[in-house]
Amino acid sequence: PTLASGDGPADTSTQHGNAFPDAHRAAPLVVEQGPGEVLFVPSLWYHQVHNLTDCVSINHNWINAANARVSWAMLRDELADVRAGLPDAEDRSDGVLCQSLLLRRAGADYPTFAGILAAAARRHA
Repeated sequence: PTLASGDGPADTSTQHGNAFPDAHRAAPLVVEQGPGEVLFVPSLWYHQVHNLTDCVSINHNWINAANARVSWAMLRDELADVRAGLPDAEDRSDGVLCQSLLLRRAGADYPTFAGILAAAARRHA
């Protein structure tokens, strides 16, 4: 399993047995924000928050039940733009290359999108 799939542990401070056998090698990045400070977490980065005081948090989630279709359409359009930007027809038909470029450009590719949807479906099944 990978954290990028959306199946990350609910609490990173607890042990998760064999699910993440290399977890002991992880080096967490701990950030303590002061008043008025902002922290940007890139899309699809697993993170966990512990609030030390009452606070306001503003989040933007890429995909949720209300916008999954729009997110899919955006990803398809981004892939079309990636392909259109490749001058070589062989490169335009190279699925691995195009998905790699899509991931770099949009922050997600088709396998990532499918993993997010599958994880959500498992949580709500």
